[in-house]
Amino acid sequence: MDATARTQLFDTRRPWWLMVTMNTYRWRRLLSRLGTTDVEPLPVGIAVLEAWKRIPQHRPWVQAGEHVIMPDHFHGILRCGIAPRGRTGSIRHIIGGFKAEAVRLARASRALGRSERLWHRSYYLGILDTPEAAQRAARYIRNNPGVAIHAARPHAPLRRYDAR
Repeated sequence: MDATARTQLFDTRRPWWLMVTMNTYRWRRLLSRLGTTDVEPLPVGIAVLEAWKRIPQHRPWVQAGEHVIMPDHFHGILRCGIAPRGRTGSIRHIIGGFKAEAVRLARASRALGRSERLWHRSYYLGILDTPEAAQRAARYIRNNPGVAIHAARPHAPLRRYDAR
């Protein structure tokens, strides 16, 4: 089932958590580079991180939580409350707004060309329906850089942030 079908089946009239993953267009490595122990954001990645922080400014009922910027994709957890009357609380609008803001900021800083595409058109969702699911998703996000660095450089130590 794709993201659109899942969101149509999910009741957004109550608070909920979700994990979202977005890939760069054609999986270009625009967002960060793998360092020796962590990921190092590139200029486009810095714009993406700023857009993530701004989500609550545009949609105060949404909290932007745990996140990580990888070379060609982004993972983040959102906690969404109930949208005020007259405002859309749909996942599609929240993610679309974030992606548009990231592009706007990257172009404004000249990190992304005017005709360059940043994002692949879709995204992946994981609806986190229990506190345990949210903890697993947060652990996955925290550990993602270490796993990627270890895969790229097998001699590098595998860094894990927690065992929970």
